[in-house]
Amino acid sequence: MPTDAASTSPSPEVITAFTMLGLSDVRARILHQLHQHPAGATTGFLAHELGIPQPTIIRHIRILEGVGAVVSDTEVRTGARVRYRVDIRTLAVLLDELRLYVMPPVRSRRNTP
Repeated sequence: MPTDAASTSPSPEVITAFTMLGLSDVRARILHQLHQHPAGATTGFLAHELGIPQPTIIRHIRILEGVGAVVSDTEVRTGARVRYRVDIRTLAVLLDELRLYVMPPVRSRRNTP
């Protein structure tokens, strides 16, 4: 797997958006990394790839699970390892709700002479 900065980090604009909303840039990086690995990833893998201690990864994963943005594949356990993945549908709903909350609905303008 590539480990260049582009594959392990979201764009600076995404980090800015997360921090502007009072959200953790670590969670943005976790979501990005999980999106890069649709089959899922373990907390140990995430810790290694992101250079963040595993207990910190676990704490953020629990928060992401709590809102439904990340799910664990309990059927794909390897020993004590659990693979986590992004729940794209739930994340899309959350982002749509956020968009609707912060942006007013677009009203169509009729062309009138």
